[in-house]
Parts: sequence; C-alpha cells; structure tokens
Amino acid sequence: MAGTTIIRKDAAPSISAGSDSHIFRVGSEVTGGSFTYLEATIGYLGGPPLHSHLEQDEVIHVLEGRLKVQYGTQIVDLDAGDAIYFPRRVPHAFTNLDPETPVRAIGLTTPGGFDEFMAEWVAWLETAAGDQEKLLEICRRHKMATSGPPLRVTLGLVPAGVA
Repeated sequence: MAGTTIIRKDAAPSISAGSDSHIFRVGSEVTGGSFTYLEATIGYLGGPPLHSHLEQDEVIHVLEGRLKVQYGTQIVDLDAGDAIYFPRRVPHAFTNLDPETPVRAIGLTTPGGFDEFMAEWVAWLETAAGDQEKLLEICRRHKMATSGPPLRVTLGLVPAGVA
C-alpha cells in the first residue's frame, strides 16, 4: 500500500541527553510532517526546562513509573496508564523523582517536527551548551519557547546553576 511504512525496532532513530532517551518510532519524515510519535525514557531527575510548543499539541502517556508534571502553575503526578494532553502554548515540564525506576512514556506531537528539534537541541547540548543565543535561535526556528527552569530546579532538588 502506498505510503505505508514499517519502522523496525532496531531501525528507529534515537537520541539521548543525560539520563533521558528518545526513540522516534514514527518521525516527521515518515508522516510528511503530520505528527511525531516517540518512546521516551526519563531517568532520575531528568526532563526538560519549562517550555511550550507554539504550534504543536502534545500528549504524554506514561507506560511505567511515575512522572511529576508541571503545566502552567499546576504540579501533578502521573502514574503508569495515565496520560496528559498539552494544547499548544501551555508551558510544561516534567521529571522523574524515583532514583530506582526510570519512567517510560509514549509521546505524540502534532504537527510533526519535534524529532527535528530534539536532534538540534542534543547537538547544542553536546557542542554549544553555553551559547544561549544559539539555543534561542533553535527554539525560534522550531516554534518553541522556554519560560522557566527544569522541574527538578523548581522543586528545589537541584540548585538553579546546576540544572
């Protein structure tokens, strides 16, 4: 059937940043930019800074572990089986507070492009992490905005300068 694509488990592109990893099970290239579907592992105190997707909606479905999630000013726990929907422009962040159990989750963003952002962000972390102007340029190009520290910092678990 035209357009049907099989992505074998060992062929899906993956990206790691610290204790977190993302496997892009169905990337933007495959969907023609319609959506990005990924499997994520969030390690102890992992997770992104408070951010929003300006033109993407996002769903996170927790498969294993417990994910602490901030959206706007609210903070909630998501257990295995729980899911959360973030409409575009809603600031959100998350972290894993369990040093023994990584969180496994499925993520979906629509439209696609999140995989492309992640590739550039990880490259920035590895080569130019001190260059905030470069980070802002990457975020602008992918229509994302950061608006606060990682949740681990907000909760006082890691000092702000160590994030």
